[in-house]
Amino acid sequence: MSIGRTLKGIYSSLDQSGFWRQVVHFGRPPTDRRDLGWITFRQAVLRECAVRAKTPLPRTELKDFCSLLVSAQPRIRPLPRNLYSPTWDESILLCSLVQQVRPRRILELGTFDGRTSVHLAENAPEAEVVTIELYPGEIPYFSGANRLGAVQTGRWIGHFDIENRVRQVIGDSGIIDLSSDGPFDFVFIDADHSYEAVIRDTSRVLPNLSPGGVVVWHDYSTTSGVTQALNELASGLPMLYVAGSSLVIHSASWTVGMTSAQMRESLAKTSGSAPS
Repeated sequence: MSIGRTLKGIYSSLDQSGFWRQVVHFGRPPTDRRDLGWITFRQAVLRECAVRAKTPLPRTELKDFCSLLVSAQPRIRPLPRNLYSPTWDESILLCSLVQQVRPRRILELGTFDGRTSVHLAENAPEAEVVTIELYPGEIPYFSGANRLGAVQTGRWIGHFDIENRVRQVIGDSGIIDLSSDGPFDFVFIDADHSYEAVIRDTSRVLPNLSPGGVVVWHDYSTTSGVTQALNELASGLPMLYVAGSSLVIHSASWTVGMTSAQMRESLAKTSGSAPS
């Protein structure tokens, strides 16, 4: 099947499910495909096709995962994207999943400009969010050895009425005591993308995850460190790869050997039941 037909089929399925119409979009309605991350979405599908035969993780197609989330009404701020932010499509999926889980305590590793921090907080209005970033002040970002620019750490958090629920922590996620703020019902890992750091962050997060809690990793299939680490962890940790994105999900309620369909069904049954 051609890439064009693949894209057309996925968007057609999403349109038929009414998923995009559920999005509460701050600003203009996302009627143009460019507003839905058309270009970045196409790039994600291209990357996904490249690793289709290589990933050992159970996988779910984007359209199948979205069918689980059609009751959600994700709140998306039209904040500028940068090289490292989740795509619009990934942000919508992430916000929908947060609404399903209804966490009371959220941990984010990798604040960057605070775009995802805002989305996590606004889609979990009863949650306290702890977001950890290594860099104070400005965060440089690169393409290879070329510096492309810099962003202010957590710059978007102060623009919205969430500051009293979001606590920014500056420090190394490999050193900071996570247990003092845990257990967490929802964790988003998007910090150091090296193999060693992903292994380390994952091993530190899991003991601080509440029963039924959910972990989401970003940049699987797009960065070698994240991909290698999660591929290795897959033998002993149940994870689900959302094909067509770079997101991988783990739930504390899953067991090794579950199929992707069983994982989706389990997530649907336990949604909204994260303990306080």
